[in-house]
Amino acid sequence: MFRSISGKFIAAVLATSIAVTGFSPAPARADSDDAAKIAVGLATLFIIGKALSDNDKNTVHRHHHYKPHPKPHKTRNRHHLPAKCHFVHKTWSGKVEMVNRKCLNRYYSYNASLPQVCRTQANTPKGFRSGYDPRCLRNKGYRIVRF
Repeated sequence: MFRSISGKFIAAVLATSIAVTGFSPAPARADSDDAAKIAVGLATLFIIGKALSDNDKNTVHRHHHYKPHPKPHKTRNRHHLPAKCHFVHKTWSGKVEMVNRKCLNRYYSYNASLPQVCRTQANTPKGFRSGYDPRCLRNKGYRIVRF
């Protein structure tokens, strides 16, 4: 904690000192000495800034890594499908019940083991939707439950 505070403190003091040195009571004049001093000052600032950024790289940053989508708890039965993935889609020829494939990819760990015989597609006004027929899944031993 002191490293980051001292680094910020040093940077603030350095910035203040540079700003104050810019104010001088002498009239403005330009010669080769001034150009050399400016070049040395800029090089010094670059070196100090680089040292501070290298110091920040050595500090340990702890980040919490969250999974983007929750997976079912291991004690749940693999034949239990999440109810949030059960949708009724309006199609051109009526309503179609479907267990959404993308939703299962997010919230169901065992989606690779689902029977391919039950896969289905529906053409809705919003485009094609793919998933699984819930009646077919029930016949194969799967249940739709609330988690």
